[in-house]
Amino acid sequence: MRMLTRRRVLAVIAAAATGPALAQFEAKPWPPGRALPPLAGTDLNGQAWNLAELKGRPVLVNFWATWCAPCKEEMPTLQTLAELEGERLVVLAVNVREQASRAARFVQSAGLTQLH
Repeated sequence: MRMLTRRRVLAVIAAAATGPALAQFEAKPWPPGRALPPLAGTDLNGQAWNLAELKGRPVLVNFWATWCAPCKEEMPTLQTLAELEGERLVVLAVNVREQASRAARFVQSAGLTQLH
């Protein structure tokens, strides 16, 4: 009985501690009319890019990394979305804090050809 109570208490503590961590991932709409912060980088081919160059076009920006299992899992869906939407939507996949060679290996092995 005492062990069961201890497990329940630990479960409640774990749930309470996890809640705030998950809240950071809550999707919130961007305020209409508010400019986006500057976003620029270098693609896997060494070409510089700037989000401002895509002004006026719908852009889905996805931040990802090879160490992030959910990120890797969603990449084929983003690829399909980019294929279906064509020029109507730019899918910009921004790798976070990894060497370009590592990101490039993943992109190639996953067959991701339509992501910017």
